[in-house]
Amino acid sequence: EIYQCDWSSDVCSSDLGPLARPLAVAALAWLAVAAFAHAEGGAVELREAWTRPTPGGARTAAIYLTAVNHGAATDRIVAAQTPAAERAEIHVDIMDGNVMRMRHVMSVDVPAGGETAFKPGSFHVMLTGLKAPLKAGDSVPLTLTFEGAGAVTATVTVRN
Repeated sequence: EIYQCDWSSDVCSSDLGPLARPLAVAALAWLAVAAFAHAEGGAVELREAWTRPTPGGARTAAIYLTAVNHGAATDRIVAAQTPAAERAEIHVDIMDGNVMRMRHVMSVDVPAGGETAFKPGSFHVMLTGLKAPLKAGDSVPLTLTFEGAGAVTATVTVRN
């Protein structure tokens, strides 16, 4: 059943009569509190995002950062994007015998109440198809998508 109410006069065309407005307000308040609690429970922060300058003509770069999960449940990074490159992917460096190899990974967990470091020789966001050289002192936006927290954007500093 659909209820039509004139909120300015407390007149509703429902069986609830004058209770319709207080009940609607209470329901909206409860939804707002629930949504806030969920956002706080999955709060993720990206810290110290940086990349190195690239020489002219370079088509790739790596971004390093620390993902901090302030929530009570593990969250997972599932995607990356930036307007600075055609593609951004999550990669990890691994030792294969005496050779360091880079592998694309589909996701990276960030533990509840913990952090995951993206650093040289480990996880990083690999940019391919750079649209312009990255120069020291510049900055570019990076958005990481988390399963729980959704899209989180950081400013990446280009530094030596």
